[in-house]
Amino acid sequence: LILRTMASKKEHGRSSHKKSVLSGRLKAMKFMRKRAEAEERMKLEKERNRKRKAAQWTTEGAADSGATSLVIVDEDDPHATRFILGRRSFGGFNPIIEKINAEAMVT
Repeated sequence: LILRTMASKKEHGRSSHKKSVLSGRLKAMKFMRKRAEAEERMKLEKERNRKRKAAQWTTEGAADSGATSLVIVDEDDPHATRFILGRRSFGGFNPIIEKINAEAMVT
């Protein structure tokens, strides 16, 4: 009985494996356009993410090794803090800061 029904569907041209084709009017409906646009956005987003990941570079083994970098600043070295100035002033806006910066540059 099951084989007969499958055979009769194939005889009439209605195979269960055949993919249905949507009409142009149905594709032009607003909800279908939104769905197509959403799918296109998802494809573009995936492609953008793939390109971004491919563009990023890492050194091999740096992330896996668990090693941390260590920077040692010797505060006794006058060259280490020579050009570190905190606040800035532009065009005479804050003359006190300019004076402090000028004194720091001399020493």
